[in-house]
Amino acid sequence: MKTVETKIELLTRLRTEGMRLPFQFAQEQDRPEGIAIGQLLQDSALLRATMENVAKQMNSGNLVAAASLFQKRLASLLLASVLTPLSTVGLGLLADADSTEIVLVDNLPVSVILCDRESLLLVNRLPQDWQNLEPGLVREDVATVQRVLKAVFDQTLGPLIYRIAAEFNLSPKVMWGNVGNFVGYLYGELCEHPTYQQAAIVDREYVFNSVGFTAPKLGDTFQEVWLEEISPARKVRVRNSCCLWNQFPGNRSCTTCPLVCNAERAELLSAYKA
Repeated sequence: MKTVETKIELLTRLRTEGMRLPFQFAQEQDRPEGIAIGQLLQDSALLRATMENVAKQMNSGNLVAAASLFQKRLASLLLASVLTPLSTVGLGLLADADSTEIVLVDNLPVSVILCDRESLLLVNRLPQDWQNLEPGLVREDVATVQRVLKAVFDQTLGPLIYRIAAEFNLSPKVMWGNVGNFVGYLYGELCEHPTYQQAAIVDREYVFNSVGFTAPKLGDTFQEVWLEEISPARKVRVRNSCCLWNQFPGNRSCTTCPLVCNAERAELLSAYKA
């Protein structure tokens, strides 16, 4: 089976199973227009105009909170698009800034576009019915996983975080907290999946401990606390930094906010579930 065909079938399988993969490939004819992340890194006027539009969308003039919201949404899209196929069926997609675009709806990121110059396949993670691949097209070592992680963290998320920090004086701690919180959520789901948990558990350790890329240790951006105020009592994530969502008009804190007490956290979780 050709590698391109394998890739498409693997992604179709994951989407059929309900996995969130919020991306399209640049080669797809019906894809929407996007903004290149590399362009945001280089063009201060474009970056500022983008955040001003986010603030207007949120009925606010708070560009710092707008920048956090934009980066938080983008981080979740990128990480779901890259980590999910990697940590389930062994499909590595390289999402560096020069080959990744953001699709906006109502001024906020809703999906990403990946150039997909090269697909990396980890044969030991592929489903049994996808093992008949051409020789030389499969890589299954730790370096392959780390190459995928380096592209998304060191070549995309990291540079954008520090560019936003310089332009809007938003703390990198807040933005890495946005990343770490989503990583905690995503691997909380994948590591419980009966089919894919083995690979997910391995990758979770790489990502939480920032192995193979230079981001701060993402496992230190949040903690899990036992919450007795909900039924049934369970562990929940609590960030070490607030994402600033509560600074927009009419918004309450998030369920993972470190600024709320356990009673309010339980109330927020109940409202979110409802």
